[in-house]
Amino acid sequence: MFRNLQDINSKPINAMFKAGADMVMGQGVVKNLTTGEVEFPATATATDVFFVTKDAQPVGEQTIHADVSEYLLQNIAQGEGVLLVKGVVGERYWTDQVAIVSGAVSGIAVGDRVIAGTDGKFVTATTEKSNLLVTSITTLDAGVHAGIVIEIVDWA
Repeated sequence: MFRNLQDINSKPINAMFKAGADMVMGQGVVKNLTTGEVEFPATATATDVFFVTKDAQPVGEQTIHADVSEYLLQNIAQGEGVLLVKGVVGERYWTDQVAIVSGAVSGIAVGDRVIAGTDGKFVTATTEKSNLLVTSITTLDAGVHAGIVIEIVDWA
């Protein structure tokens, strides 16, 4: 899942790409300009990484329910159109696309810089440069779902 906590209003969001594989909203992806698809990085990186999301609208039988959880809509099928969010300095986002063990974030601490792994999940940067700073590992979405808050900062 992906949550936009603080961003610059009216920032353009790229909607011209399709998913090159099955994905989940909030994963880190890179563009493939040749195929017009987004894919997971070949090697873990923060360079040219976008948060992938989509226009999550109920379809089919989901439309008869008064309240549909966005978690039922978070999967992105290969070939489906996506929205690409590229953060700028000062913006903050929440994602659950990290290692979760027993309902808590695992392997990432506040103050860590993260990168998108080869599976699209965010991991702690060890030697790689990153502008993605973890500011919380205890913020829960809907009071239930564990994830991290990422602030976009200067590269280091």
